[in-house]
Amino acid sequence: MEYRIKRVSVSEILDIHYKGYFERYGTSRPKNSDNHVLEVFEIDQPPTIYLNNNHSRVEFHYVMAHCQGHLEFINENGLLKNLRKPRLRKNAIKSLFGYEDLNLFINTMRTLATTTHDLNSHFISPINYFLSKPDCFKNWQLWLLKLINEEALYFNAIKRTKLMNEGYATWRQGAILKELNLSLSEKMELTYLEAKLHVKPDEGLNYYSLGKALWKEVSTEDLNHVLCSQEDHLFIEQYYTEIVHEKENISVVIDGEVFNDYQSVKRYLSHFFKHQQPQLYIDQLVTKETGYLTIRYLHFPQHHQLHINQLKASLEKIFKQPVYFKPFSYNEKIR
Repeated sequence: MEYRIKRVSVSEILDIHYKGYFERYGTSRPKNSDNHVLEVFEIDQPPTIYLNNNHSRVEFHYVMAHCQGHLEFINENGLLKNLRKPRLRKNAIKSLFGYEDLNLFINTMRTLATTTHDLNSHFISPINYFLSKPDCFKNWQLWLLKLINEEALYFNAIKRTKLMNEGYATWRQGAILKELNLSLSEKMELTYLEAKLHVKPDEGLNYYSLGKALWKEVSTEDLNHVLCSQEDHLFIEQYYTEIVHEKENISVVIDGEVFNDYQSVKRYLSHFFKHQQPQLYIDQLVTKETGYLTIRYLHFPQHHQLHINQLKASLEKIFKQPVYFKPFSYNEKIR
């Protein structure tokens, strides 16, 4: 598969890593963000591999072996193989810089765009709903909505396959690295890099370690099918075995109670990967009946805090009328 390599500075690679793709508009890296990123693999047609200028020879081989795994995965996976980098970049929208509330509009719509698909004919994803009402927007806003939707679909596909993608790359890199003619000191450096990759965090998941363990459970006969058609929550449901559970030693905390038994952890992980973002939908019937935009939302404990009041205020400033939010009632138990 064709790909590009670009060598960049430490600061540049950190920016790309934080933003999600090169020159993405309107996001700034926090000063206290991670300062050790070996590479960024940017999915596009063709993909681009951004490498840290300060790589040692071993780090270069290590990173390229990992990226070879990414290339194999995205070349087969149905969600990723035709994905193109979004166009919402600074140079693309610089003609809009004079418009009032440009950043407010982009940031607000990006928040709403995390829900990319309609729930049904009653509950519509916000961006799909807005795109169906072009008369409610100025031309520049409508154009931005299309770019924001494009960007949301891009990140959604990546998020839904992140565990599989990183796990496959980690699994494949081992076989690729074995083919290299490395000195003893280089092999020791490689062992150190491998160990760092598999360190379990105090909180959260190590996608590399868990993903690799899951791929080891996939039979040779099923490999192509899984590569092509699955996504993370299905991958967990099928391949999170008791062997993986014992190896990864994962526990979950639900309502302050710790669970580490196989079935509880598997159910939680499946739920986690299926519902990674807050769900926001336009209640089309209520909006039509009342004349006021009404948004229903579903917020799970694993999500980052959804700032409803802030989002409501931003939308009311954009639309210059009241906007209403109402939570879904959700009584499903993970346990």
